[in-house]
Amino acid sequence: MALTYADLDRLKEEMKSLPAPPRDKLTPNKQEAVKMLAGEIVDLQKRGFTIEQIASWLKGKGLELNAPTLKSYLARANAKKRPKAAAPRTRKIAAKKSTKDAHEKLSESPEPSAQKKDPKAAFLASDKPSY
Repeated sequence: MALTYADLDRLKEEMKSLPAPPRDKLTPNKQEAVKMLAGEIVDLQKRGFTIEQIASWLKGKGLELNAPTLKSYLARANAKKRPKAAAPRTRKIAAKKSTKDAHEKLSESPEPSAQKKDPKAAFLASDKPSY
């Protein structure tokens, strides 16, 4: 069955109008489960539980995870919550300042002919009269 663009447009509209499946019928994967439980896991850690103990307890409750996997999933869940740090502005300001200084030095040049150099002159040897 070959679909036309019109068929695809109709399918697209139908897909947009489909209702979301009931949440209680969905089964989250392990990473989503850790993401949902991240706050409580962190609280348990603050109370003195180790990752190994928490992983073992969760395994007994039906969430089959080993400690390294739990630690990895927890780090991913917490990384998404934290905003990324902004780059230091000092570098950009310094770069702008040095550019501004360079433009001022060019504009202060007393001889306009010094600014209009032959582009080939940089490649020519100045100690020889000509090639």
